Amino acid sequence: MRRFLTILCLLCLPHASLAETGGVILWIGDDEAQNLSLWRAEGFEVVQPACKPITAACVQEVINAKSAHAPVTLFVRGVYASLVHSLYAAGVTTDQVANIVMLRAEPAPLHDPYQVTQDAPPLTALIEKGDAENVIYANYRGVRQWRENGVPVNLLYLGPDGLSKTAMHRMTVDIIHTIMGNSPFNEDFQELLQAYGVWQTPPLEHSNFFELDEFITEKPVSKLLATLISFHYEKEPFYLAQWKLDTYKAFDLVAYRDAVAPGARYITLRNHRNQLIFLDMDIYAQYEPEIVIGLDDEDNLYRLTWFYRTKKMYSWKDDEQKTSARFMGPVLLFNTLLDDDLEPPFLLRSAMTLEGITFSNEDPLAKIKTYPEDIQTIVTAQNRCVNCHSFDGFDAYYFHTEALTGKPQGGLALPLVEYSEEVVTAFLYDQETSAAAIGMTPNPMPKDMADQFFAWWKALPRDEADDTAQTAH
Repeated sequence: MRRFLTILCLLCLPHASLAETGGVILWIGDDEAQNLSLWRAEGFEVVQPACKPITAACVQEVINAKSAHAPVTLFVRGVYASLVHSLYAAGVTTDQVANIVMLRAEPAPLHDPYQVTQDAPPLTALIEKGDAENVIYANYRGVRQWRENGVPVNLLYLGPDGLSKTAMHRMTVDIIHTIMGNSPFNEDFQELLQAYGVWQTPPLEHSNFFELDEFITEKPVSKLLATLISFHYEKEPFYLAQWKLDTYKAFDLVAYRDAVAPGARYITLRNHRNQLIFLDMDIYAQYEPEIVIGLDDEDNLYRLTWFYRTKKMYSWKDDEQKTSARFMGPVLLFNTLLDDDLEPPFLLRSAMTLEGITFSNEDPLAKIKTYPEDIQTIVTAQNRCVNCHSFDGFDAYYFHTEALTGKPQGGLALPLVEYSEEVVTAFLYDQETSAAAIGMTPNPMPKDMADQFFAWWKALPRDEADDTAQTAH
């Protein structure tokens, strides 16, 4: 799957010449001549306060003078982030300052809270993934503090050397142009920047878990949990510097079962993407399952989100590439190391929902255990059909999630009987081509197992509606 690993990965996208777009930049901080000359070469008028040391009053004076002709973009570098607090507290508006951009500027603590006006300028904090952990952590905390005071704020990460000391690289320049509204040439780029902002105040939440505080405990982050979270960010480990990973809030799944359905042997978990996990508690209880619902002081784990794009939503359709969100959300944790054959994939155990927890005394997989052995392996372990598709009474239906809204986007895992014979044949006997069409990792099966699965699939019960849907697909 092709992922948006960082903002930097969009360097491959074409861009037009930007030198004629222009704007006014008020530069606060390091004044390397080369740095400023690059922005002037981009068509910007770059001005600096004349006062030494730089004060809020001096900055406001320059803003008043320049904004009489056009709103300015304020760039802040280094130790001057406290000036940003002063401007917001003074009621700066977009008529004066169109945007505020902090370039690796460690946010100053907010001592006197304020509430900004509705037309306060947006703030973008840019940090580099090579920055020290304390700088990344301070930016994350600062951004949260600004947001809590009503500032429309976004925190973005750049790849290595995205913000060098002597020269802004092309990607940084393009980000600034996009922030300033100067880049209609690249809608994908704008969408990705917007998505990062959306998920800092996520469209999804899981506050209903916290209403059941009798099942919640706070614990130190274990090595198993740290490994699990790191897996979610395996390509972007620097993101984890936003959290100290000291403590987490745990929702005790066994205690909840004992209170809601005493003695129930089986737990079925349906996540936000409508994927299913089935736990036989005679087996899994010894591994101490719980759902992680908070991390340090973060109570909405949907903030732990990255973005990706598939080549297509369906292998057999020519559809538009779209940006999708991959979020962690509440995640199923086992406090004792699981045997490999019991370990659910991370995608299935993330984005857990309270309403998706159900209990039963009867094995929900009983019907599958009547299938031929190879079919059982395919639908539960090898291809995990039962976790993502509906068939024979099972009702999972995985989908991708739209980056800008958190709503179902496409790539729906259809009921197995709704796939055409042509699509199923390609999936079974030409898995690499099918996977490559979507941009996924292939998961082929031996021909003898594929033959068995094909015969089993053809024998699945269908009604007239299924036949109509099958023709359509």
